[in-house]
Amino acid sequence: DDKVSFYMSVAFEEQVAFHWYLNGRPLEEYDSMQILDMNTVVDAANKSAHSRVSQIEIEHLLKLPTSTGKYEINCTATVDYTQHSLRYVIEPQLTDDCPPANCYDRHAICRNGKCVCDSPYPVRLSSVHTTCRTESFLETPCHHHEQCQYTTNNSECLEQGWCACKRSFGRTPQHICVKKTGVNARCDTDSQCAVYNATCILSHCTCNSDSMEENDHCVVVSRSVNHLHSATTAVKPRSAATALAVVVALGGFCGLLVS
Repeated sequence: DDKVSFYMSVAFEEQVAFHWYLNGRPLEEYDSMQILDMNTVVDAANKSAHSRVSQIEIEHLLKLPTSTGKYEINCTATVDYTQHSLRYVIEPQLTDDCPPANCYDRHAICRNGKCVCDSPYPVRLSSVHTTCRTESFLETPCHHHEQCQYTTNNSECLEQGWCACKRSFGRTPQHICVKKTGVNARCDTDSQCAVYNATCILSHCTCNSDSMEENDHCVVVSRSVNHLHSATTAVKPRSAATALAVVVALGGFCGLLVS
């Protein structure tokens, strides 16, 4: 059984935040997360100090990819504006031989004595062992670059959680990524698309519903006359960054349960 639980106990006065990392990346594919406020005074001399526990459960650790054969879990902790970190390293025995490997838990199948990827999980992730995922298309949800690259060359999975063309590339009507500037090119903010009278939507410069593409720019379809005219659109830059929760452990303890 490769089920694991990670938990962290925290003493704090004003505020806490929790964030978990796996092998240097935000931990996204976990089975459950809960934050428990114990509502107990942990310091009789300081009645404002309380405790809180964050716990993450991963039903099948080997479903997650590893390029080294190790799983490094990092707890980056912020407690009352002070940041700390703890880490755990798990080094399980990895094999694609079936048995003993349970291919099903990795979204794989056993074929000729080996775990392999197949429909509906055809994408093999970059890992020392076989673990599989569904494919992803441009502007659809993803966790790993391989999911995007399986369907579209020169694409990647962004931190925001969707597939987009790589920088200096843009999408075509056939939803492939080619070297491109202007409308449909990769973007991070609206301001990068403003020169084309476009808006940054799902990381590509996109014409609004009242516009159409013409010569790599968006032109507004006029309703009052039967011709097209260029439109100047006021855009409000927005950040492409996503807020990340942060993990915390000060004056407490961090633990690992493996079953």
